[in-house]
Amino acid sequence: MEHNGVTREMRERIDTMYNREGASVPAIAEAVKLHESSVYRELKRGRTDTFNEMTGRYFYDKRKAAEDAAAAQLRKGEKRSSADGRTLRSGRRKPTVLTAE
Repeated sequence: MEHNGVTREMRERIDTMYNREGASVPAIAEAVKLHESSVYRELKRGRTDTFNEMTGRYFYDKRKAAEDAAAAQLRKGEKRSSADGRTLRSGRRKPTVLTAE
């Protein structure tokens, strides 16, 4: 399952299976050959505020997902400042600070 990202064809298949067929995430992951966590992340990117009465879930918008993924790719590795003046990079964990009690 080696991929460089979710393709347009994958997003179309996710859209069809999730919005119209009401398929489960494991079934979608198997169909598009992605890990389940990648499908969940993709569904989060494309989630809309419109509720789908047929499936009981919010609609997935493949265009919104593609735009959000492109924006995330641009921000990847971007430097930012923390509250205490340290320089951090996006996508990296914030260091844990231990305090003596």
